[in-house]
Amino acid sequence: IDLQLQMNLSDNAVPPKVDVATRWQQVDMGINPGNLQLQGISGRFGYSSSSGFSSEGLKGSLWGKPFSARVSQQATVGARGYEPARSLTDVAVATRVQMKDLQDWLQLQSLAFASGETDAQVRVQIAAGEAPLLLVDSELQGISLDFPSPWAKQAKQVQSFHLQYPLGVPGAAMELRLAPELAMHLDLRDGGLYSGELAINDEAGAMEPGVLRIHGNTKLVHGDQWMKFVDTYFAAGWEAANADADSSAAPVEQQLDTSDPLTAGTQSSGFTIDSVDVHADKLEMWGQTLQDVDFSLRLDPRQWLLQARTDWVQGEYLQVRGQSAAVLALTRLDLDGLKQLNLVTAEDATNSTTGSEAQLL
Repeated sequence: IDLQLQMNLSDNAVPPKVDVATRWQQVDMGINPGNLQLQGISGRFGYSSSSGFSSEGLKGSLWGKPFSARVSQQATVGARGYEPARSLTDVAVATRVQMKDLQDWLQLQSLAFASGETDAQVRVQIAAGEAPLLLVDSELQGISLDFPSPWAKQAKQVQSFHLQYPLGVPGAAMELRLAPELAMHLDLRDGGLYSGELAINDEAGAMEPGVLRIHGNTKLVHGDQWMKFVDTYFAAGWEAANADADSSAAPVEQQLDTSDPLTAGTQSSGFTIDSVDVHADKLEMWGQTLQDVDFSLRLDPRQWLLQARTDWVQGEYLQVRGQSAAVLALTRLDLDGLKQLNLVTAEDATNSTTGSEAQLL
């Protein structure tokens, strides 16, 4: 370390002038809050009371991957040079990220739908009096996303991704954006997902504890693919929740409030995925296609409830997990609309090969 210090000993109203230059060799550093552990940092890092923080040739490793870093000072618009109380310190890191490392860091194993490794730009912005802000940007080349269509992604494809997260602020939302149409807010607490909001061609808003809410509008929804997605990446946590719950369950008919099927009770324990008033130009589900559908879908550890409305049919479908029986309750049906469906006759159903898919008769 080299230190130059100039002080006016006769007038303490004059601030000291400081210049510090440090040379780093294999330094390990932990960034907290945030729990980011950097290893083997080498390079130059300095501070000047006239220009702020700076660096030269900083290199090291994050999660076992090499990185290069740059520390710079960004003056606030309208400021006259470097002003500590108004200037922004920017730490920019270029590295490669393995999705498994990111899942472990966030302690969200449900993020297993993303796999692979990609280049990423990681930045931490530090402003006086504010929480450090973590920013991550990537084109996700090398990452596979096992999303339902049309958002599934192969590793070779390029897809813009942005993450923004204030570090060390309880209850603060982690903001993510995947491509232009998907925006998500997540509240992470105690090593798990506390609440979340997914907006499709819409803006994410307020979050509700214990709920991952989905809303917005899209051209196409593959209902069967979404069911499989939830069952694959969330069912394990739900099964654990159910293991602690009362194993005795009433028949499905007893769990419905048949006096008002559209507001049937859905109370249960565990995390809930709640799609509220999503509009799809086309909904494909159970081998059928519906046009211009407004639907809500609630998935939780005990039951799956689908409510749908078009210009010719309105009703709900309830499936209790672990039971073969299901309930379909219709409150409105225009028989002319049945022409849109791919209906089969009883004879066709009898002659067809028995499978796991339900037939609409």
